[in-house]
Amino acid sequence: MSSKQTNYIIAVDLDDTLLHSNGTVSERTLNTLKQCKEKGFILAVSSTRGFGSCKKIADQISADYVCCQAGNMIVDKHQNIIYKNPFKTEDVESIIETFSKHTDLIFVDSDFNLYGQVVNDFTKKWGVVYHDTNKLKNLNAYKLCVGYTEPLNNQIMEYCTQKGFVCRKMIDADYMFITPANSNKFYALEQLAIICETNISNLVVFGDDHSDLLSIQNAGFGVAMKNSKPEIIENAKYITLSNDEDGVADFLEKHFL
Repeated sequence: MSSKQTNYIIAVDLDDTLLHSNGTVSERTLNTLKQCKEKGFILAVSSTRGFGSCKKIADQISADYVCCQAGNMIVDKHQNIIYKNPFKTEDVESIIETFSKHTDLIFVDSDFNLYGQVVNDFTKKWGVVYHDTNKLKNLNAYKLCVGYTEPLNNQIMEYCTQKGFVCRKMIDADYMFITPANSNKFYALEQLAIICETNISNLVVFGDDHSDLLSIQNAGFGVAMKNSKPEIIENAKYITLSNDEDGVADFLEKHFL
């Protein structure tokens, strides 16, 4: 592969992709990403997380952009929101009114913070800012997290199917997150390619989970981690080493440096 062009976009998922299992980025990976940026490559975080939980890592790797909120927001390195696809206010109200009858574990992921009305281990881990219910309904919302038990889980999925929303279980947490219709990380990357005056053939996307599938399938370089879900590996153009083996760095070093 030639690296003469300088309009490649390297888009990295975080959990189980860029990050080691202990949540860190290796020195090898940091150095490799730095070399790619020196060659003129654009570096983006691509995550289902909210901006607040991406920022520290984005700063550490000197990312040019953060595509977050499951593809519903893009933030540049100056913290300007340059693309957003939030819920309609009436949809936020509907979700909160529907499920607040069953649980107070409802959190709204807004522009730069996650908001909720309870304090527990989840809120402490993710830095949730307290708001009462009425304020939650009026936030600019890209994602809502709802705590669940198995019966409520089925109700959430049925509700989202009827409304056309996207919902999925959070990794290692008893929460479902709900996003607007047609939410997908790839849609944000398409927008980013337009903003950066390039095209999807110059996207180098790394991922491991179902939320990365469309990106892996459509990017010019769709790279699955060795530790990816089977469906991701089956649809990937390339497979690299696992996250704990610095798979992102290994692929970039072999193919672009």
